[in-house]
Amino acid sequence: MGDLGGAVFAVIGILSALVSRSMTGEGRMVDISMLDVQIALHTYRAKYYFVAGEVPQPVGTAHVSNVPLRAYRTKDSALVIEAYIDHFFRNLCKNMEMETLADDPRFSTRAARLKNREELDRILEEAARLFTERGYEATSVQDLAEALGLSKAALYHHFRSKEEVLYEISLQALEGLRRQGERALSEPDPKVALLRFMEGHARFFEENRPFFVAMLQGLQSLSPEKRAVTIALRDRYEGMLRSILERGMALGVFRPLDVGLTARAILSLLNWMIRWFRPGGPLRAEEVARFYFDLIIKGLEHGAS
Repeated sequence: MGDLGGAVFAVIGILSALVSRSMTGEGRMVDISMLDVQIALHTYRAKYYFVAGEVPQPVGTAHVSNVPLRAYRTKDSALVIEAYIDHFFRNLCKNMEMETLADDPRFSTRAARLKNREELDRILEEAARLFTERGYEATSVQDLAEALGLSKAALYHHFRSKEEVLYEISLQALEGLRRQGERALSEPDPKVALLRFMEGHARFFEENRPFFVAMLQGLQSLSPEKRAVTIALRDRYEGMLRSILERGMALGVFRPLDVGLTARAILSLLNWMIRWFRPGGPLRAEEVARFYFDLIIKGLEHGAS
């Protein structure tokens, strides 16, 4: 939004300068900062804080004032959907052949949709916990409904099947890992980028353990179509690690090795933490990642024996 908003603010500034020149005969300097634009676009959050005491929290691609308004993952890419007013939401449901959703009192009004946003998150978090503790196959829809204090019918209002829940958990986990990977890719130094990648992977695992474990262990329980999408996203994430390794080898920082095998070895080390790492232990997951990095880098540095 910084670049798009910056252009809009620049046009406003230029037009204002032209008006000022016509009135005073003097020119003006128009100075646009994308950071300033971003801050200006979020002044409404300050109002929420000063009026209602609401402390802003990250919401990803979503919006605090409307549901639905976020990027939804499709088979091959993300699709942004916004239905700000109830009439738009009803039309959206009609076009998606889900008209009963528009009549559901939990979603029929904008206020109701905002109120029930957390219900979806709660379902996913509880499902991830159960899938991690009991395993996907051993967790029934009835188990999930009882843990949530819902009837099975109420649960089916949100998801058509247990597999749909697992699929959404997997997508959210892979999206979280992707964000960590992109931060690492932005580091120009390959060694620093590799360290940041490993730290980010471990940190996401520790902070989102149920989602992470359910994603790793539930892959084979997905239908072929959903499994293919999940694998493609997983491979895209692995591709970020490969890119870091390839850059390091091209610059002579890392020894020339099989990139695929090296990437899988690193991910295997990190992913195996689901078998033994427990929160509250003597080490944080990021510390384990840094230990692994130190262990690995000795075999990657150019000229190492």
